[in-house]
Amino acid sequence: MKLPIGIQLYSVRDFCDTDLESTLKSVKEMGYEGVELAGFYGRTPEEFADLLNKYGLKAMSAHVSYYEMRDDMAKVIENCKTVGCEYIAVPWLDPDYRIDGIYGKEMVDNICKFSKMAKEAGLGLLYHNHEFEFQKIGDEYMFDILYAQVPDLLAEQDSCWVHYGGVDPAEYLKKYSNRTPVLHLKDYVGRKDQGNFELRPNGCGIVDIKALVDIAPENGVKWLVVEQDHPSMGMNSLECAQKSIEYLKQIV
Repeated sequence: MKLPIGIQLYSVRDFCDTDLESTLKSVKEMGYEGVELAGFYGRTPEEFADLLNKYGLKAMSAHVSYYEMRDDMAKVIENCKTVGCEYIAVPWLDPDYRIDGIYGKEMVDNICKFSKMAKEAGLGLLYHNHEFEFQKIGDEYMFDILYAQVPDLLAEQDSCWVHYGGVDPAEYLKKYSNRTPVLHLKDYVGRKDQGNFELRPNGCGIVDIKALVDIAPENGVKWLVVEQDHPSMGMNSLECAQKSIEYLKQIV
């Protein structure tokens, strides 16, 4: 089963800020079939939906801040349904709102509420991890504790940050089989504490992206999504996006 490839628009946010329509046209021409939103770049949800339709792109998901969900989850759901999203993703938690933070219990209660509201609206709530979720509390990773406490929460595993956290991304995808409908493919080299960390296009770093792609369909993945938070040295963000999809087309 060949999975569709999308891109998290945060990866090319500098171009989206300058000319959203041209950027959507460019990623479509590269071969991306869908996009994951990170805001509307000054457009209304209806205007954004029109642009996606114009260029034949599907919005599979949207990254929406925890605080925005907390303030008005009903509006978040309405906006995401307008652009055609199947999923809504919590992209990040500030330290105080993590499992071990002073508002950790409040966060879990809210994520439970958000996931229930999304499910009732016919959507799925995803959680996008970074490396901190692979710190342990006792004998358990924070990642596992969160998912044990929120049964309806789906995963948006990020290959770079799972690997950086010291865990095999392929094994963790298997562990959360059929609970990870959207998989972030991200590559990197180096370590932050050594001053040589750099995000790279897929296939240009140390993550075994092919191993993930090979097992993705059998583990319930519906979308492969490229994300590169910052472009590699000597390249702009669209060039990185192009290099990633060129590699993925060879292995998907």
